[in-house]
Amino acid sequence: MFSVAAFGLVANSLVAALLSHDGHGRRLTDDLRPIDCHGGDAEEPLVKHTEVRNSIQTVGVMISGAFLWWKPEWKIIDPVCTLVFSAVALVNSVKMVRKIVDVLMESSPGEIDVKRLEKGLCELDGVVSVHEVHVWAITLGKVVLTCHVSVTLEADADDVLRKVVEYIRKEYGILHITVQIERR
Repeated sequence: MFSVAAFGLVANSLVAALLSHDGHGRRLTDDLRPIDCHGGDAEEPLVKHTEVRNSIQTVGVMISGAFLWWKPEWKIIDPVCTLVFSAVALVNSVKMVRKIVDVLMESSPGEIDVKRLEKGLCELDGVVSVHEVHVWAITLGKVVLTCHVSVTLEADADDVLRKVVEYIRKEYGILHITVQIERR
């Protein structure tokens, strides 16, 4: 059990290293990393979490294998570890499936409060109203926003557009933005 787990750890590490780069020195998971609006560390991409979880579980199997090697009469360790690691894998799989279903259903990401976003846009100079706001995830970590913004007749539409896009990027970390400016 120990030797198979050790081989699995080496193989998992090699595969993770090979698959996480595109051959040009760029990590493939960089596109999955959400943007942190306030200069802190952004959340690690889902792929990185999966690699770490796999490694931790493999080390756990190695430890239980070492115990069985050292004290063969402790056979209960094997089914206990199997149940624990199965429960961990199930919980993580459910989380991942929920995120994937949200993307497939084009759901609004839970971390974005659309009402607060609309209110913040309405507080910008020159903005009269905001409507047709649509926010959805196209992949894990990539959020898209489209909206219509009504501006006063006196407002400089280009300036309002720049402020709207800047606000959305700064406050919500959304980089894919389409705004239609309307005069009122």
